[in-house]
Amino acid sequence: MITYDRLWEIMNEKNITTYALIHKYGISASQISRWKHGEDMKLSTLNKLCSILDCEPSDILSYTHDKISSVVLRDREIMFVSEQDTPKSQPVNEGSRTHSERPQHQLAANLKRLLEEKDMTPRELSVLSGVPLPTIRNIQYARTKNSRTDTLSAIADAFGVSIEELME
Repeated sequence: MITYDRLWEIMNEKNITTYALIHKYGISASQISRWKHGEDMKLSTLNKLCSILDCEPSDILSYTHDKISSVVLRDREIMFVSEQDTPKSQPVNEGSRTHSERPQHQLAANLKRLLEEKDMTPRELSVLSGVPLPTIRNIQYARTKNSRTDTLSAIADAFGVSIEELME
């Protein structure tokens, strides 16, 4: 998991505020908010920040290993729960499923199985579901860590199954 904790430290050291990033350097407030919540940063933005702060990417970013251990399904909303989010001393909430494989690998296996069962290609699934082919390929090869609920819903609808069946 990439974190931006060092970004805030280096901004303090260089006396550059979020206000300055927004109004002087043209970085959007919503982008800064996403960083505060640990969401992705574009490389072009990282490059711009390094230029503004006169630093290296490693001065801004840090990486911690985040293992995904289970999938929790509630009201068709899918949440990926990591070991960091679930203390080892407490059981995972009721209604959750723990897989021996990581959830994205189980989803990939189910997607491949359904493609074979329905005699469908990923391209045909893309057309039928409205989900871009690269997104389907990322799920198919377990390259995505977190699929959006609407994406999974569209794929499940195209196969004629529920999201729960797609995820099991």
